[in-house]
Amino acid sequence: MKKSVRLSFYLAVLLLSTSHVVLAQSFSWQRFSIPSVTSGINAIATKSNGTIFAGTDLNGIYRSTDKGTSWTRLDTGQAMWLSLNPATGLRETTMVGMQHSFYSLAVNNAGDVFAGSYVGRIYRSTDNGASWKLILMRTGNDSIPSIITSFAFDNGGTMFVGTGGRGLFRSPDNGNTWDEMTLGTTSPYVSSIIIDQHGTVFIGTHGGGIYRSGNGGLTWHSENVGLYRVNCFALGVNGQTIAGTDAGIFRDSARIDTTSQSPLKLDTVHIGWTQNLNGITNRAFVLSLASTASGHVFAGVISRTATGALREGIYRSTNNGASWLSANSGLTDTLISSFAINDSGYVFAGSLHGNVYRGTQLEQAARPKEVLQSVTTTALERNYPNPFNPMTTIPFTVDRASYVSLVVYDAIGRKVTTLVDGMLSSGRHEVQWNAGNIPSGIYFYRFQTQATAQTGKLMLLK
Repeated sequence: MKKSVRLSFYLAVLLLSTSHVVLAQSFSWQRFSIPSVTSGINAIATKSNGTIFAGTDLNGIYRSTDKGTSWTRLDTGQAMWLSLNPATGLRETTMVGMQHSFYSLAVNNAGDVFAGSYVGRIYRSTDNGASWKLILMRTGNDSIPSIITSFAFDNGGTMFVGTGGRGLFRSPDNGNTWDEMTLGTTSPYVSSIIIDQHGTVFIGTHGGGIYRSGNGGLTWHSENVGLYRVNCFALGVNGQTIAGTDAGIFRDSARIDTTSQSPLKLDTVHIGWTQNLNGITNRAFVLSLASTASGHVFAGVISRTATGALREGIYRSTNNGASWLSANSGLTDTLISSFAINDSGYVFAGSLHGNVYRGTQLEQAARPKEVLQSVTTTALERNYPNPFNPMTTIPFTVDRASYVSLVVYDAIGRKVTTLVDGMLSSGRHEVQWNAGNIPSGIYFYRFQTQATAQTGKLMLLK
């Protein structure tokens, strides 16, 4: 049986890891086995309807509709087969079989499920996993044969995809077209992506640290500050970003540039990172993170004690990552590679030995009482016509009187023109752009209010 790629990699890193013993906290896990799965659970995702998805090494994708108690293997439409290796006498997985090794899972705002494989294939399901459509990542005629490590979606539906060998990609249309992002890093391995409530995108890399974009990926800023191998992200209370690295836990501290005159200040947030040493040492290797809106954060950690003994397992914080306690009660194996938390407050953890654990139900933050929704919803629409020459119209809707910014950028992130910069009344608006003096090419328009930030793509053909 092929060993998990993650397992061998993480154990190699452990040779330099140290830690200290922490006290246990009252929290327990219940173990559930997935039939025929003994390799790693690389990814877990949950939907608002209660469905859970698990991505595995070699065994494909599984689904549970009963909080993890039972699992069904899903057919993504690719045959899995083994071939006999004459040298070893063993039946080994071929590259076709590797298409059933899934490294990442995510659910977008519409409830569609996305799965990323080890060989650069993305699958999308719009029917709760009953059927899947293969999406090929291409830029021009160039396909991307690289591990799909991570997904993230902004409020406008733009999808960001991280890869293990080709960097970062973005699709504004569910994978029909792709843009390759230039991060400015020499490391092509994007390990994780997260988007905060302002639409700021954070990218974690192996070797290049953290990169941040406040304009939908048009431009990127390095946030290294000594962070070179970033493995995972989580969002804490009030949008604070938490990073898991091979040197423990770091939390960001946002500060506003007070010289800015923009009421939005969305592109003037600068990030400083503070290492957290309260319960997790600076030599701990953090594999996975997950968080809730009420301040609970979970971390899958590998480390060593002061005497050199191997220490693995889950750490839990109840104060937004300020301090951590061990939470291993009920675990039968402790190499935890993935987490997910559903809307009911159940935490799910996937291990590199093929087990899924469900944690004690958390007390969720009180939800606001339902109110009558306004007739309109803040949203950016696609411009028309597109392609265009030289005029195009960009429609959008705001649900209440709000400050609005609408800016056009070129393909490398330089500002071309500002179309809107001020207060607008609620309702639907249309703004025209006359690109008569602008050369042909790909452009992007960035729509921002105090509640959302969305991006669209323009094609000017002359």
